[in-house]
Amino acid sequence: MSRFKYTAYRSDNPSNQISDIVEAPNRQEATRLLISKGFQPLSIEPVKEGGLSMDMDILPDKVKPQDLAFFSRQLATLVGAGIPVMTALDIAARGSKRKSLKLAVDEVRSDVNQGMPLSQAMARHPKVFNYLYVSLVKAGESGDLQGALNRLAEMLELQSQQRREIRGAMVYPIGVAIFTFVILIAMMMFVVPAFQGIFAQAGSSLPAPTQLLVTASDLVRSYWYLLPLVIGGGGYAFKRWKRTDDGKMIWDKFRMNLPLGLGALAGKVVTARFARTLATLQSSGVPLLQSMEIAAPTADNKVIEVAIRKAAYEVQNGRPLSAALREADVFPDLAMSMLESGERAGRVGEMLNKVAETYEAEVANNVKALKSIMEPAMMVGIGLFIGAIVVSLYLPMFSIYDKIK
Repeated sequence: MSRFKYTAYRSDNPSNQISDIVEAPNRQEATRLLISKGFQPLSIEPVKEGGLSMDMDILPDKVKPQDLAFFSRQLATLVGAGIPVMTALDIAARGSKRKSLKLAVDEVRSDVNQGMPLSQAMARHPKVFNYLYVSLVKAGESGDLQGALNRLAEMLELQSQQRREIRGAMVYPIGVAIFTFVILIAMMMFVVPAFQGIFAQAGSSLPAPTQLLVTASDLVRSYWYLLPLVIGGGGYAFKRWKRTDDGKMIWDKFRMNLPLGLGALAGKVVTARFARTLATLQSSGVPLLQSMEIAAPTADNKVIEVAIRKAAYEVQNGRPLSAALREADVFPDLAMSMLESGERAGRVGEMLNKVAETYEAEVANNVKALKSIMEPAMMVGIGLFIGAIVVSLYLPMFSIYDKIK
């Protein structure tokens, strides 16, 4: 027999919840047993017995956008079916594989049971439910909670899909870069030293490219154990710097000015995300100024965030949204023209959705185009790089050949 910890309420008194332990062969039998005794289970979890547990996470159990989207979609469906929020939260959480999400929802249920509004209870878990999520749920509590949750799910699903497309496009160049680095280290460790003996026997001075290669090889072979420390330390220092306000501003400016269309792609990603977020907030009845304050940090770009906050100040002083954002000069002209048209027609929310759809489609097309261009470009780049090393190694050979003649 296994032991299960449960939380349930009596069918004749839903407001009174109890938590206790029940023994049963499995979870299904435990549920049947509780129902037969007149209880309505909210949660049933196996009790971990003594001894070492193998259920340990090596990596942090971070809640991803697709996890939250799935949870939101389930919760919306359950709420729309008339199931009480407490029961709906429990059922939706059980459908998730993320332990951190389940733990957060358990605490949310506990707070809601004590009379706290759902949005306020979620706000106590900012690592799971961010400010945008909480604001939309709060707007839905006063009217259409199901609609707010469905809009949240749709927005999170679109953002998750966009991230997958971009990351998928980056897999190949990152893989090639790692492969090239491994080849370079192998050449420095084994190939270049084999040529050094020939160079020493020749006794002539080495050309500058060859001397640079030999020096680099000596450094790598002498201090190879420092490479992981340098790479790891550099990566850690870069991440710390990027989290500072100045570092994030500099890095985001650099990203937006990358060549080969990468900077333009970054700008389109941010435009689509901001437009989608602002449209979702407006559709949920959140006031425009509050929507801009909420949407600003979700852009995930310090340059754009500062521009949005400045535009919000201009809007507060009576300026149209499109004019304030156009002056910031961080969004594409087409997006601003579409927004201006929506303002004139009194359909800002609808036009923001069209802006989001337009730039989401452009991002998808640009990612496909970049993937098709990047593969041959990377191959050419690797060929030139390896060729330069080979030529540097053989330059002294030509000099030796001339002397022999």
